[in-house]
Amino acid sequence: RWRPCLLPLGQSFFVQPRTGKAFTQDSVYSLVARSCYKHTGKKTNPHLLRDMIVTHVRDSDASEKELEALALYMGHSISM
Repeated sequence: RWRPCLLPLGQSFFVQPRTGKAFTQDSVYSLVARSCYKHTGKKTNPHLLRDMIVTHVRDSDASEKELEALALYMGHSISM
């Protein structure tokens, strides 16, 4: 049984805290941009955050297999 305050209002797993409605593409963009600015003081967006993560992984001691997996996850093809 759900407590009334936790009762799901729909099929979405991630919902906006104030409205309980599903996140939209714009609301995710806004959430990421505000959170990054709050923690770094720099303006950013989800795409730039994605690029920073990839750069960090590439500069680490990641194996070739891990880099290939990352490339596939990011939507790139692996051609040999």
